[in-house]
Amino acid sequence: MIQAISSVWLVLAQTDAEKKLTVLYILLFGLFLMLLLMDARTKKEWTGPKIVKNTIIVLIFIAAVALLIAYFNL
Repeated sequence: MIQAISSVWLVLAQTDAEKKLTVLYILLFGLFLMLLLMDARTKKEWTGPKIVKNTIIVLIFIAAVALLIAYFNL
C-alpha cells in the first residue's frame, strides 16, 4: 500500500512532458492488452486455463485506472 501511494506521489511530481509520456505509455499498454484480448477471443482459444483471461481483464482494468489517475493529474 505504501508502494502504491509513493508511486502516485512520483506521478504528481513529474514535469508536464513526463506526464504526457506517462499517459501515452499507459494508453499503449492498454491498447496492447485490448489487442491481446481481441486476438484470443477471435481464435476462441486461450493459451491456458481461465486464469489467463481473468489476468488480462484485471490488467486492462488496472491500466484504465492508472490512465484516469495520470490524465486527471495533468
